[in-house]
Amino acid sequence: GDDQLDLIQIRSGDDARRAALEAATLPPALASYQPGPYRIGAGDVLYVTVWDHPELTVPAGPQQQLNAAGRLVQADGTLFYPYVGAVPAAGHTPTELRDALTQQLAHYVYAPQVDVSVLTYASQRVWVTGATRQPTTLPLTITPLTLVDAISQAGLDPTQADLSQVRLTRDGVSYTIDVDQLGQLPGSPANLYLKAEDRI
Repeated sequence: GDDQLDLIQIRSGDDARRAALEAATLPPALASYQPGPYRIGAGDVLYVTVWDHPELTVPAGPQQQLNAAGRLVQADGTLFYPYVGAVPAAGHTPTELRDALTQQLAHYVYAPQVDVSVLTYASQRVWVTGATRQPTTLPLTITPLTLVDAISQAGLDPTQADLSQVRLTRDGVSYTIDVDQLGQLPGSPANLYLKAEDRI
C-alpha cells in the first residue's frame, strides 16, 4: 500500500507573531491620515503684531497683558482689527491671515510688516476618556498631535489603562488599536495623527 504522507504546518513563534500583527493592521483611513497646516477656527485667540506701529500692537509684556491683547476669532469666523474691521479668519492658516491683513492695512500704513501667531488654541480638539484621572480635552495646535502623545498628555492611570485595546472613534467609526504594538504594525506609522473631534 501507498504510504500516506500528512503535512502538518508548524508555525514558529515568529510566524505566529507576524500573523497576529497582520490581523492587527491599521485601517488605511487611520494609517494614511496626514494633518495639513493648522487652520484657524472660532474660539482661537490670535496675537497680531504690526512692526513699528505700537498703536496697532499692544507692547509685549507679561502673559496677562498678552492675553488681553489677543484677538478672539468670533463664532462667525471673523476677528475685528483696527482700521480694517471684521476680517475672515476661520479656515485660513496664520500665514494666509497675515497676508490678508498686510494687504488691507497697506491702505492705511506704508508697507506694513505684519505677524500673526496663535495665543490660545481652542477651536479644534480631541477627547480622551476612560482610564484617565479625569476626562480630558486636548487642543490641536500648530504641531500635529499623535495618538501616543495624546495618551501621555491625558495622564492615563497605568494600573487601569489597557493600551492593547485603545478605542479611537473618528467620523462615527470606532477602531480598536493596540497602542503597545503601534510602531510594529505593518503599513502603519508609529505616528498615528489625530484629527479634530477624534475621541479616544
